Amino acid sequence: MHWKKPTTRNRRSYVSYINNQGVFAEGEGDFIRYSEDLVALGGELEDSWVNGMVEDILDTISRRVAQYFFRSKAQKKRTDDDFVVYYDKSRLDFFIRLVMTTFSALLLMIPVFVLYVIEQSTGFAKDFVVLIFTLIFAIFLALFTKAKRHELFAATAGYGLVTLLSTLPSCHLTKR
Repeated sequence: MHWKKPTTRNRRSYVSYINNQGVFAEGEGDFIRYSEDLVALGGELEDSWVNGMVEDILDTISRRVAQYFFRSKAQKKRTDDDFVVYYDKSRLDFFIRLVMTTFSALLLMIPVFVLYVIEQSTGFAKDFVVLIFTLIFAIFLALFTKAKRHELFAATAGYGLVTLLSTLPSCHLTKR
């Protein structure tokens, strides 16, 4: 059986909690320094760096605002400690999905708009815009999804093709 290691962020949270709460007697909490002895229980790939980054951003903005939107009533009652913050996973996941969906829609529409604006430009400029946005799309997929290599390749090829087709002159059908 393969045990996952806790992320550096999770380990730092445990260290902070142990130091702030003083839950162990002198020398008993030293195990936390040896990360190879720790295992992570649960946590999927979706609960990766994106969730951690969003939680870090929430910690830097007003805690009152973050706690209002991302904590349930039960979590508010769970602790009075200023150093311990609980976020509702479903609310956090909903917010992340909303941000990702918005970014995905923008990633589809911005190149079409740019290509429309530079309609009179050379073919090289249009191809360059398609190349840049296709690269951004591929990087977005690789970083923010669990897609496999062949899925990345297929999705990027489809995105590039659709974007490239938007550079073609419009075909107007007329009655004869």
